[in-house]
Amino acid sequence: MRKERLPLIVVGIASLLAAAWGGLVRLGWFGTGAADVRLASAHGPLMVVGFLGTVIGVERAVAAKRPWAFAAPILAAASAVLSVALPTSRVGPVAGVGAALVLSAIVARALWRARSFHLVLELAGAASFVVAQVLLVTGGFVARAVPWWLAFLLLTIFAERVEASRVIAPSRTGRVLMASSVAVFGVGLVASALDAGLAARIRGAAMVGMAAWVVLFDVPRRTVRSKGLPRFVAVSLLIAAAWLAGAGAVALLAGWADAGPTYDANLHAAFLGVVMMMIFAHAPVIFPAVLGVRVPMRGRFYVHVGLLAASVALRVAGDLAGSAPMRAWGGMLNAVAILAFLASTAGAIFAGAARSTR
Repeated sequence: MRKERLPLIVVGIASLLAAAWGGLVRLGWFGTGAADVRLASAHGPLMVVGFLGTVIGVERAVAAKRPWAFAAPILAAASAVLSVALPTSRVGPVAGVGAALVLSAIVARALWRARSFHLVLELAGAASFVVAQVLLVTGGFVARAVPWWLAFLLLTIFAERVEASRVIAPSRTGRVLMASSVAVFGVGLVASALDAGLAARIRGAAMVGMAAWVVLFDVPRRTVRSKGLPRFVAVSLLIAAAWLAGAGAVALLAGWADAGPTYDANLHAAFLGVVMMMIFAHAPVIFPAVLGVRVPMRGRFYVHVGLLAASVALRVAGDLAGSAPMRAWGGMLNAVAILAFLASTAGAIFAGAARSTR
């Protein structure tokens, strides 16, 4: 195990758990104390910067093979801690800006060394991360940073899928759909500064196009027929693609709001249904690459995948139907799915370690 990387992963997971608790506080399940209020107010930064920024940063730093690249996950982890410890200060978002800039430098270096469209997409995602953090530093509401956070994560994910799809050489139709979806998403992102509702609908249309590309032209359409880990990854990716289309449809139908049920539906259809599902899908691959540990495939992995998909559906349905209980129970089951994922993955890691010592 690469133990020197373990503290960063621990902070990332702690940020995920803190974000989940803060989310439950926001839904009215727990907490009235000062610590609960802090976690609730830092829910978004903990999830996006503290968890996803740290994990993605570690993965990219490992791939870069340069010591300076680890400044990205270190600063992301520090941003999460500072966002909770100093909630009224801008020092946490400033650390997040630093993380985003270093991550952008990592990707720019990779692009300089090997020209590739998927790295262009990844750099656009990292640049979106910078914009989101700058908006927070300059006093913008979290809701104003959300489209840019979403661009960071979706473009990073889509870039990975574009890279993986090269092994099957997508057709001209596939390449056109891929490029046009990204271009339309970019238009919707820039338009968010002018008309948030229209911009959300433009991004929604692009997300539906991205989802169609994943289903029709990406690797999972073939590997879903295999067995073991490749099939699990494919099933998870296809569910994520379904939620990508669902999140796009929510944006198309509901537009945008800075708070309330529409805001909740937009956020969690995308951030949980798509991004967290992608984390579930890739965890058995990411942990071996980052920590040097085995994650043997287990059939129980399908449990947390299915629970996450169903709980997001319940939550979004509650948002759109105006049902607070459905929304609250969906949020609770979101947290249960995340806990099940962590427990199941940890169990597989320990089982793999025990087998390797025999």
